[in-house]
Amino acid sequence: MTEISRPLLIAGLAVSFLLHGPATAAWAQGGGSPGRASGDAQARVNIDVFYAPLAEHGTWVAHPEYEYVWVPSGLDPSWRPYQEGRWIWTDAGWYWESGEPFAWATYHYGRWG
Repeated sequence: MTEISRPLLIAGLAVSFLLHGPATAAWAQGGGSPGRASGDAQARVNIDVFYAPLAEHGTWVAHPEYEYVWVPSGLDPSWRPYQEGRWIWTDAGWYWESGEPFAWATYHYGRWG
């Protein structure tokens, strides 16, 4: 079995939460089963937006609880989220600006576990 470093696993879980967050929120509010997003939530987040672009910078791994999580590749073992970039203030609030090629998805739409 391949061993995955903690930061990479955290990154993968973050993307998983990104993809399943609307389903979990709908379920918690009585909107259906935890495994399925409502039609409204599905319209807002489509895995196709994330799948191919993130696959260029990592691997999608089957996970027993979250179905699939994304794990970045080619990173130094000492890598940690929110190291490569800076917080900036925008009209919409705080925004993490990073040059990492996966930052657009993992820092803005996901969560780090």
